[in-house]
Amino acid sequence: MNFERYFRSHLLREMPLLRRWSNVLCRNPSLAEDMMQETLTKAWANRGSFARGTNMRAWLYRILRNTYFNHLRQRRREVPDPDGVLTAMLRVPAAQPGKIELREVSHAMQDLSPAQRQAMILIGAQGLSYKQVARLQRVNIGTVKSRLARARQAVARTMGYDSASHRGNIASNSGARY
Repeated sequence: MNFERYFRSHLLREMPLLRRWSNVLCRNPSLAEDMMQETLTKAWANRGSFARGTNMRAWLYRILRNTYFNHLRQRRREVPDPDGVLTAMLRVPAAQPGKIELREVSHAMQDLSPAQRQAMILIGAQGLSYKQVARLQRVNIGTVKSRLARARQAVARTMGYDSASHRGNIASNSGARY
């Protein structure tokens, strides 16, 4: 199989997971779609730098993460919504209890550092291993474990639990969804 066909097939296979990760990372469907498209455009334009046999998912996640952080840096120059009036007008009440719990967890995760939030999402929601996350974040495995433990504790504390074990792990390496 030639490289372009190999690259295209692997890129298409990773798109659903990349879309989910984009939605979780951005917490805004419109922005998530923009970040996803930009990531795919950058990946295609730089496909020559991708080495066959390496981890396509980690490569795409890194492009998405960097694109998202660049967006955040650019957004700092925009006019903020300090009192949240505009944001509050866009919210719609949840139709199901699961959506309410997801919203509570999402709000609790907003207070986490980007590195902690990313570790929690990649391990808990995307099912990546500690080793894959460590490689993606360019840190030691122990740092990833520490970030995840602190993230779990912070979310549990914010949601009013003594520890992350009261309702099961908020994010576990078994791929539990939250």
